Amino acid sequence: MPNIGGPSTMKRKMLSTVGHSVILYGAPIWAKAMDTISLRNKLLSLQRRMALRVTCAYRTVATDSILAISGLPPIHLLTQERRQIFNGKTKEESRNLMLEKWQSEWSVSKSWSTYLIKDIRKWFLRKHGALNYYLTQFLTGHGSFRKYLYERERSRDDECIYCGEKDDAEHTIIYCSRWNLERQTVEEKLYIKLSTENIVDTMLEDEEKWLQINAFVSAVLKAKSKEEEK
Repeated sequence: MPNIGGPSTMKRKMLSTVGHSVILYGAPIWAKAMDTISLRNKLLSLQRRMALRVTCAYRTVATDSILAISGLPPIHLLTQERRQIFNGKTKEESRNLMLEKWQSEWSVSKSWSTYLIKDIRKWFLRKHGALNYYLTQFLTGHGSFRKYLYERERSRDDECIYCGEKDDAEHTIIYCSRWNLERQTVEEKLYIKLSTENIVDTMLEDEEKWLQINAFVSAVLKAKSKEEEK
């Protein structure tokens, strides 16, 4: 599936649900086998491919980050959840335990994504919030950013073409003066000063805030890509 265009996030997520149903068939019986690291890693690799397609992400994104952003709980936690239900726990109890374990694992992952998405439960259970190619770039830090490209030998330096600062996702969306007007416009609409600490929490508050910030991020990264090509 293409990263730009193609099926919506909802349709991509539905396809991943079908894939998970196949993977998790009989999970209560073989869940204990997930203690074997090699098997766990093989299934995580399958999950990773699904998550990349759901989020339209670069293949360089870490597995834990892409699973969190896509809203796909790690396979070993899903198998534990199925086994707990099989052994008599309610679906609600099992889901809460799964989310607690996922949060514990996520909290020790010191990636850019963990600074943005602090509460896995809130992110996972949200009722709104479609992803796209550009928003995913911001959430992962992997995309049209000179720091990212320089680290992969695809840029001669890691400096912002507009101001000379180190160009990463945080700089582009939160600080770069080139986008002050666009940033100020969305801040005035939402009555908030955007920061690394509050941008995702603000998006999670309601659909309108998600759409406004998503539109801002997408517009900035689209324009930036075009201007860098000149």
